[in-house]
Amino acid sequence: MELNELLERLKLNSYEKAAYIALLKLGNSKASDIYKLAKVPQGRIYDTLNALERMGLITTISKDPKVFQAGDPKVNLAVYLKKQKADVDNLLSNIDKISMPKQVEKMASDASKYYQVLTGRATHLETVIKLKSEAKKEILQYSFSHVGTTASKVAAIKLLKRKGVKSKFIIYGVRPDNKERLKNEIKHGAQIRVNSSVRYLSFLVCDGKKALLSLNPPEIAGRAFIFMDSPKFASTLADLFIDSWKKSEPLTISKINKMFKN
Repeated sequence: MELNELLERLKLNSYEKAAYIALLKLGNSKASDIYKLAKVPQGRIYDTLNALERMGLITTISKDPKVFQAGDPKVNLAVYLKKQKADVDNLLSNIDKISMPKQVEKMASDASKYYQVLTGRATHLETVIKLKSEAKKEILQYSFSHVGTTASKVAAIKLLKRKGVKSKFIIYGVRPDNKERLKNEIKHGAQIRVNSSVRYLSFLVCDGKKALLSLNPPEIAGRAFIFMDSPKFASTLADLFIDSWKKSEPLTISKINKMFKN
């Protein structure tokens, strides 16, 4: 497999991929050299390199001046993939524990009341809209790609704001295909933070009582979703969200504009 193909399957965004390949070509280099070869906007280069460093694909070997090193891509990519697999395995093991509460016998006789396995984007969208319309206090959403029709997403945020429902989002990153949606959502009251430490995971928690979970590893075509009407399951995902929220970087409209000023 070619390196470009692997990076595509890992869903590195265009800036991350370009900066990583540029650093491999240049060897140990400063950000000013990397962004020129990679053609990454100067205002985005440090965010991009920091994201690659959090993934473990590159390291900082000098701070004054700041110099980056790519190291052996086979070793670093293997370590990164093993960590992602361990994170997903850990989450799956927790799901198994949560899905066997005291109501297990009742769930066995009427499982659809507690959980549903969903497929297809239309079904997923309908479920998201339903949960947001039911929300009375808070929507917490961990969104990996955070793309979609801007008008419909902003309408949902406006509805939550009118109802006095808090909406918080953690996203993997800001990209050309989601920046307008993000700016509109922030404008209409959504709180959004960026955390690039977890990939292929998306979930939504409604009032700490219901949850929609999606695991999207690149090896699997299509997407499947699990809807859970379980306060215990929902509160566990809410705890995960809150822990990630504390470690995430707040996003503002001015920051987005600065990222794409070039």
